[in-house]
Amino acid sequence: AELVQPAAEFVQWLVPGLYPSVANLLFTKFLQNQKILAPSVYMALAANAFNIVCNYVLIYQSGLGFIGAPMATSVTRIVYFAVVVYYCVRKAPTLERPTWPQWKLANVSWSDCRKFCELGFPGAAMIALEAWAFEVTFFMVSYIGPVQLDAHSALMNTQGFVYMSFPLALSIAASIRVGHLLGAGEAEEARLACRGTICNSLAFMSCLAMLQLIFRERIGWIYSDDVEVVALVSTLVPLCCTFLLVDGLQSALAGVF
Repeated sequence: AELVQPAAEFVQWLVPGLYPSVANLLFTKFLQNQKILAPSVYMALAANAFNIVCNYVLIYQSGLGFIGAPMATSVTRIVYFAVVVYYCVRKAPTLERPTWPQWKLANVSWSDCRKFCELGFPGAAMIALEAWAFEVTFFMVSYIGPVQLDAHSALMNTQGFVYMSFPLALSIAASIRVGHLLGAGEAEEARLACRGTICNSLAFMSCLAMLQLIFRERIGWIYSDDVEVVALVSTLVPLCCTFLLVDGLQSALAGVF
């Protein structure tokens, strides 16, 4: 019960950045499909640096404390949205020729939109179900006890960071690369890219799994100074390492299929 009110306020301050966050994905995908990858990387790195500074200022310097974190997240998403829109507008003269001649409703191919939706909605459902499944585990663990919830949160944050750091990026790159190769009729090259994606993802996750096993007794201290939480995290790390390997494989497969 003591977590309900802070959680509600946290979510409330995340809402302003929700729509800019979705728009950021659309603009980033648009650039990626034009084979313009470097600017998105630089903007993302700058956004992360800005987010760190913004969190520090709003949480500690302004005295807002806990509620400063979602505020910083929303501000970062809005600023990132403004930057990516500015870049696309400046880049528009060179992007118009390989994409749409003009941004007019008459240029929309409704049959292609239908095909896109036929692929897009199942893909969105797949991602949403995966995210919801992880969120459900938090609700389930919360009924066991605070120590278990803290340990679960620590491990999920760690695994989420690992997943975002390489497998997800590799999956996105593989999706673009394989899509271009298949579109060009180069099936053998696409098959080679698929194999490379799977091998790279498994190799990376194997290395991280070994690192987590080596430092399993220290991971918990990053998130909590509670000895019980730290001990439970250490106990669960071997199981999470197995999950890392499977998660890396599914991420690679999701990108190429």
